[in-house]
Amino acid sequence: MTPEAVGLGYLLLLAIAAVLHFRQPTFLPEWRPQDVGDAIGLAWQVQASLAAIGFAGLALIIQLATNTPVAVRSSREVLYRGTHFNLMVAVSASSSVVLGVVATWLQSDGGALLCFAFCFVGTLGVMGLSYLRAARLFLDDRRALDKAMQLLLRRLDDEVRDQRTASDVNRLLAQFFPQAGPVRRSRAVPSGRRTLQLVTVTDTRRVRDFDAAELRRVSVDLLRAVSGEQFRAGAAGTPAAAAPEPAILLIRHGVNDVVQPGEALFHLVVDEELEPDVVGRFDQRLRRCVSWAPDTTVDDELAGLKDSLLVSAHAGTSGALERGLRVYGDLFRRIMEIGGGRPDDFPFGTYGPYWRAIHRSLREVSAVAVDKLGDVGVVLISDNAYALCNVAFDAHDIGAMQEFLGLYPAYLRQVTAAPAGSSEYLLVSLQNLLDLRLATLTEDDFALRRSVEIVAAGAVADMLKVCVDAGNAPLVERVLAHFRYPALTRRLSREGREARTAAPLAALAWAFFRWRHDRQPAEMKAVSRELLKAFTGEDLWAAYERTVTSSEIDVPWERWEAERGLPWRFRFSEFSQFLGAAAVAVGSRAGMAVPEQDPTPEDGDRAAVLLDAFQLADELSEQLDLSAAGGQERLRASLSALVERRRNIDDTALRQAPLEEDRVKQFAAGFGEALTSAPYRLSDFLLADPSGDVTVDGTKLIFNSLVPRGYFVTNDRISAEPAELGRSLAAGLLDSENAYIVKTLIEGLDRTSADVEEIESRRDTPGSLVVVVNDYRLAARLALDSEEEGLYLDVDGVESFCLVCDLASAARLVRKPFSDERTGEPVHDLHDVALAVRDYEQPTGQPVAHLKIGTSLDWSGTPGSGIEVLVRTH
Repeated sequence: MTPEAVGLGYLLLLAIAAVLHFRQPTFLPEWRPQDVGDAIGLAWQVQASLAAIGFAGLALIIQLATNTPVAVRSSREVLYRGTHFNLMVAVSASSSVVLGVVATWLQSDGGALLCFAFCFVGTLGVMGLSYLRAARLFLDDRRALDKAMQLLLRRLDDEVRDQRTASDVNRLLAQFFPQAGPVRRSRAVPSGRRTLQLVTVTDTRRVRDFDAAELRRVSVDLLRAVSGEQFRAGAAGTPAAAAPEPAILLIRHGVNDVVQPGEALFHLVVDEELEPDVVGRFDQRLRRCVSWAPDTTVDDELAGLKDSLLVSAHAGTSGALERGLRVYGDLFRRIMEIGGGRPDDFPFGTYGPYWRAIHRSLREVSAVAVDKLGDVGVVLISDNAYALCNVAFDAHDIGAMQEFLGLYPAYLRQVTAAPAGSSEYLLVSLQNLLDLRLATLTEDDFALRRSVEIVAAGAVADMLKVCVDAGNAPLVERVLAHFRYPALTRRLSREGREARTAAPLAALAWAFFRWRHDRQPAEMKAVSRELLKAFTGEDLWAAYERTVTSSEIDVPWERWEAERGLPWRFRFSEFSQFLGAAAVAVGSRAGMAVPEQDPTPEDGDRAAVLLDAFQLADELSEQLDLSAAGGQERLRASLSALVERRRNIDDTALRQAPLEEDRVKQFAAGFGEALTSAPYRLSDFLLADPSGDVTVDGTKLIFNSLVPRGYFVTNDRISAEPAELGRSLAAGLLDSENAYIVKTLIEGLDRTSADVEEIESRRDTPGSLVVVVNDYRLAARLALDSEEEGLYLDVDGVESFCLVCDLASAARLVRKPFSDERTGEPVHDLHDVALAVRDYEQPTGQPVAHLKIGTSLDWSGTPGSGIEVLVRTH
């Protein structure tokens, strides 16, 4: 029954009392009180006193409902709703009003009977019902807890769904008001301009929704009014110095954002102050475009839940703490149910901000539980972690289960740091979860089993890392024993065994890393010796492969090094080197079964990395006083043989692959590009007509060599750019060509001394070309920055000098492509160079291609004519 219905009923009762007052019928005259008015007045006073006591009592009961493992607000609301407090208030208040009116103005025998039956007895009945229901809730803690939990979960449902809806609405809002428009969704305020705040709130509120269509209409009117204000503010007949920048309306908050007191929902960016009435008018219109909701109560509920559990932990009330931890499990389960197996739908984190908030609170409560309750606290948090992992597994959410498994190493770190508390129960709990329950439940689903085993191995690795960080060798031994290292449980699949073997391998690498980077803590010696006992050679190769290869499921050791680094600082990753050193150290002692037949390219790369890791492994083994490795040479030989087998496979494939015409063309293009773009090709300045007569034989410049075949065959494992090879060989041809020309020109010529000023004057003579050879200082003094001013050349085998060429009388070069019958016809003829690429039939140690490049340089006159050789004097 609603309070409105109660009010209407008592209004009807008051109307009936008025009719009885005017008609004055007599009911049961022998039971009639002597003075009806006094009787009704006395009933009024008693009823008012009872109502006051009832209000105070129920309010006190609700106020005292704070010792709960759920949340204070939910528990009080359960009492409020369960006791029908609002109904009691409505009945009591209406009864008091009706009794007062009847006692004062509408006295009658019938009125007295009605007031007694409906007002006095009604108030007592409703109060009795309220107290009875309150007593039942207080006597039945489980019922009260269930009701409060249901209320909290309903609120959580609403909030999470609101977040999902808000994400979609905010995307639409961003599309409706783009960043480049005059109305935009943005928190950034342009600097140097005036900002007016609109729709400022006085209390904390949450944006429920926007009326986008109305907001667009209001914003258009606002911006038009702002423009009008700017026009009216100018002096008549006086043009503005510059057109004002357009006004901008910024929507500072989106749907579901919380606006704190004093903050504004909109900012209007203008150049001039506006009239207050304009600002006030549009402030009111903008307020009507927004619907508000009170600030979320779920955050307060979660904060209250955490506080109550912290109080329980400090007080040592393990029962209340246990019930509260179960509440966290119910909250996680409900969030996953809302997600529907699609966590990407949530705007933040795995399952939204509440997931993260609950997770942080759980860790905080667990830390206090271990610190204050010792072993009892360890039992409680271990059972809670076990239950949460089962919740995630039942939801088939591997990501959530991985996150809950991360509670175990976090709790182990707390236990090792606490003065009291044993890690044994925690280890047993994780062992039972991984090797008994989850192994049994995943026997018939291979894909699920594989994922669970990989995630489980990550949890074991994190547990071992905690032991390494603590420098606790006995604890390392206990962890390895619980998970049956080195034999491991037989229930694991092949991939599961490999992942489990990778866990202590990563932990050993971490111990090596800590030794090298943390000033060699002595505890790492004992820790490393214990970790070395965890291996057999059977799965070591595959385990190393897992440690260095990223998978679709995150593995914890990929973040270990990053967690130590400072934020926003560039650093080189070194942990992979220590993984290789750890694999070598283990393989040298326990053996390593490397792939024997047809190793993959990745196998060859990994073997090469391990061969490079031997030096680091030897250094660390010596520094950590590890036992001598008897199988080191055997391991080195096995890895070298694997690398050689892989190289032979690659070489065979490369030899059998045909030369690719496209890559040959890329080589030729790079070669030609280098020739045409080179500014220092001396033959370009002395070039004769190709059809001219040759009077003096010159030379043949030939490159006849074998080059790696990978330049002309596409291979994913070889990074060889044919264009780069072409540019490199073109540079060599230019150096050889320049050296030949310079040496031929100066042959038999006398050297003449000259100072810099004289050489400068010769440079400025029309028709002259100055070529500075091996004298960088002279080239700098002459400022040979362009081809018109001269050339600077480095030529081996000659001294420093300067050539002054009279281009009108100097001998000219006849430059032609050159090829002979041994290479066949050239494949490319470019820029007076013949170029041929072909297969090489003779046996070689590595796959090669035969490359032949040739050019012919002859003279159409006597070399040296028109040439002076000047030597700088100072």
